[in-house]
Amino acid sequence: MNMRRSAGFTLMEIMAVLFIIGLILSMVGPRIVKMIGKGNTTATESLLGTVKSAILEYQMDVGGNPKTLEHLVKNVDNNPKWKGPYIEGIVDVPLDKWDRPLMYNNPPKVFTKEYKYFEILSYGEKLEAAEPEEYLHKGS
Repeated sequence: MNMRRSAGFTLMEIMAVLFIIGLILSMVGPRIVKMIGKGNTTATESLLGTVKSAILEYQMDVGGNPKTLEHLVKNVDNNPKWKGPYIEGIVDVPLDKWDRPLMYNNPPKVFTKEYKYFEILSYGEKLEAAEPEEYLHKGS
């Protein structure tokens, strides 16, 4: 009698492959998560620079700092000198990469020694910043 072997994988072969894949993911996974977090931080820092430039452009047109970041995207006060929107492609108050609104202080409240006129802040990936050094920030 001739026994015919079926074409397929045994349970042991499948388990071995899953174990190897799990081992690889356990080594590479944390690095991928760290790179994604760094990408969000870099993108938010870039956004802070864009908002700072928009505020400086607003100052040149209107003659003072905006009261809120909404003034950069909408002519809230119907100011005839307003030539915005000052942030291209954004129609509402800008959000950081964690989908939270940026904070804007005019005059500065957190970095009073570093900035004289205004500051733009993000907590970064945390919901709150315990220390000012944890903020992502720009200002003037």
